[in-house]
Amino acid sequence: MLTSIICSVDSFIAAIAMARAGAPVRQQRLAIGGFVICDMVASAIGVWLGIRLPPVAMIVAAVLAAGVLLAARRWPALWVAVPAALCLDNLMLHDVSASRLASVMLDGAWSGVLAYLGFALAQRRIVPLKSGHSAQLQIR
Repeated sequence: MLTSIICSVDSFIAAIAMARAGAPVRQQRLAIGGFVICDMVASAIGVWLGIRLPPVAMIVAAVLAAGVLLAARRWPALWVAVPAALCLDNLMLHDVSASRLASVMLDGAWSGVLAYLGFALAQRRIVPLKSGHSAQLQIR
């Protein structure tokens, strides 16, 4: 499960970057689904075919995603390409110790959850609540 969370952190960061770069809300919703599907497919390929990419692939994916982010401001259809550019880490770091299906499903689920939280945080839909001495989060 820890591998699934680690592989999903890029979805969180990309979601924040997309929201800050001006991705429309409709594209953000599509991107959440894109992160789920792309990460699940990449994990399935990595687990079932035993594909392992070198660590430099993550750098290439980050550079590609940054280029897509810049180009998407001019060509909005490219917003949905960001999840595809960032799914390479799931090919490299898949969890083979768990059940294959469960591992693939967890990778997609965590990517979707963290992408949603990234978009919500970037749009300040997550606000701290004051209740006594403890801090809580509320998602609007």
